[in-house]
Amino acid sequence: MSEFLRKKKIGQIFIEMGVIDDAKLDWALQKQQETNQLLGHTLLAAGYITEDDLAIALAKQFDVPYIDLKDVTVSDEAKRSVPANLLQTGEFVPLEIVNKTLTIAVSDPTNYELIDRLSTVTGYELKYVLSTQSQIRSFLGLPPLTGPPGETAPASGGEGGGEGGGEGSEPQNDDPVSDVNLEFESDGDEDGKADILKQQADQKPIILLVNKIILNAVNKRCSDIHIESWDTKIVVRYRLDGILTEQMTIAKKAGPAIISRIKIMSDLNIAERSVPQDGAFSIKLGKKTVDFRISIIPCCEGECACLRILAKENLKLDLKALGFSDIEYDRFNRAIRRPYGIILVSGPTGSGKTTTLYAALQSLNDAETKIITAEDPVEYKLSGLNQINVKINKTDPDRSLTFGKALKAMLRHDPDIILLGEIREHETADIAIKAALTGHLVFSTVHANNAIDVIGRMADMDIDRYLLAAAFIQVIAQRLVKTICKSCIEEYTPTEEDFKFADLLAPEYKEIKYYKGAGCQNCGGKGYKGRAAVYEILDIDDELRAMIAGGQSLYEIKRVGLEKGMTTIHGSTLTKIRKGETTIQELIRVCAA
Repeated sequence: MSEFLRKKKIGQIFIEMGVIDDAKLDWALQKQQETNQLLGHTLLAAGYITEDDLAIALAKQFDVPYIDLKDVTVSDEAKRSVPANLLQTGEFVPLEIVNKTLTIAVSDPTNYELIDRLSTVTGYELKYVLSTQSQIRSFLGLPPLTGPPGETAPASGGEGGGEGGGEGSEPQNDDPVSDVNLEFESDGDEDGKADILKQQADQKPIILLVNKIILNAVNKRCSDIHIESWDTKIVVRYRLDGILTEQMTIAKKAGPAIISRIKIMSDLNIAERSVPQDGAFSIKLGKKTVDFRISIIPCCEGECACLRILAKENLKLDLKALGFSDIEYDRFNRAIRRPYGIILVSGPTGSGKTTTLYAALQSLNDAETKIITAEDPVEYKLSGLNQINVKINKTDPDRSLTFGKALKAMLRHDPDIILLGEIREHETADIAIKAALTGHLVFSTVHANNAIDVIGRMADMDIDRYLLAAAFIQVIAQRLVKTICKSCIEEYTPTEEDFKFADLLAPEYKEIKYYKGAGCQNCGGKGYKGRAAVYEILDIDDELRAMIAGGQSLYEIKRVGLEKGMTTIHGSTLTKIRKGETTIQELIRVCAA
């Protein structure tokens, strides 16, 4: 698919086939500008080509075989592999299964959503050949489509009718894409470009391409999609288990149309290409809804987009499943059940802070507890919680809803538990600490490198140390480590350099059994599958409160904390290494600082 924008133009193929001449092509191209129809449809509607001509041309363009279904016999295995309701769409015919690959006949070679869906449902790799829509429907015993392209045929009645009776209509796929090699504007003034960009973004090949990029990422359970404009091409990369991998390259000229398509989906301004824009949209896949957070930035080579995927099905809200060791779990579970005080979590972007806090709230969520959150933005909507979207209004700051404003309003709603997405400045920190001291349990996040630095960060916001000490229950830092694939795990011996960089120099560490993933089909050859959190947890007791209130150095606070059993990122990761859950390389990565 990454190359489909570079294929030979369909009009040129029709000329080479001898079914039209230059005059008819010029007429069709002019007509296409008026109707915004695909070129193949325009020629077909005018009677210049036949449906067979269109299918043969598409087969040439996509370099796949064209077959006449009148001479084909479908294998029973192929027929059984596909649910009957999918066959009733009239979009394809299953032909045969060879070497775990299902071959289907389609009329639309760019119906990637169909191919992905069939691959998911059947479990087979998919290969397609081309035929005509009429032949496919006739082969399946479905009535022919009537009317102009895109119009559906009436649903058949009788026992074969679905729910809705005679008023329903049979689903039909859109007509095949014939003008795949689109021309994109790339020069000229900015004024008047919005209409051109909208027209390009609404063309079917671009819609299908963007849908394919999104659907692939969701199916692979990725966390982010990066669409980047480089000097000669557009590069699409996915982030899976924290690692970016390149998925496809696309012709450079398609970049503005792809970004415009994403802007349209996110209700952003497609004409604005010089300032960053943020947005969001949701899609429904079967019975599940997937939310996306969008960020678009202007770069030297063109606009780049980052799509954060927020799939609730991927959200683990079981505290025990997050990665806590037994000791860490007991300490955290005990802390979150205190009646009042503040618990702060720190870590870099993408380290799982939100998931940890959501899991804590979910474990406390019952009919007797009022929980209100203020987030920027709300990432996952949880039943039983009152969730507020913090929003900054740049054009009218007085209408902004900041964390401070939201927190003041929340306190008037008699909450038991409060979650603040982030404490960034003095006002929010001051109100949060006072809320924690007046009978509320407060959760929040702070940007800091480790648990001890959280204390310093809060003090830097000009919060009285005595109030800080009185409010603190627990401070946590966390990271995510990749977990070893269980299908290809194997024992091995790390190098001396590994031990040095991991700060495992004592002889006792050489006696540990170390594991890694050899790489297999199940993990895509990476040796890792999935991630788990590792934690640094400091419980604040009376002695530590006295040290914080008295202005003791962070070094001294850390020393006493370690004596009292404070867990560290290093120690938490080492525990997972001993259990064969992660590798020494991951220890080096998360403890590099």
